[in-house]
Amino acid sequence: MGYEYLGENGLPNRHFFRKPIGASWTGRLFNLHVVEKGSDEWRRMLVFRDYLRLYPEDAQQYYLLKKELADTYDADYEGYTNAKTSFIEGILVKASLAE
Repeated sequence: MGYEYLGENGLPNRHFFRKPIGASWTGRLFNLHVVEKGSDEWRRMLVFRDYLRLYPEDAQQYYLLKKELADTYDADYEGYTNAKTSFIEGILVKASLAE
């Protein structure tokens, strides 16, 4: 299917694929994350997704943050990923409070 397998790629218990093969992180067209259904990571990803669906203003803020970080961390995928962490964790806290 044209995806390149990158192992866990910094996130335990996740399998990461990118397309096209060999693309830089900024040149990727598709990222595919595969986790075990029912696992803690699976639940975490669904909570994050569902929260952003319910709160489009936070989804927009996440979109703008990702664009800004992509420019800032041009060739530094690890820096980009780490810079998103506090926003993601904040959304997960908000989601837990909204339950």
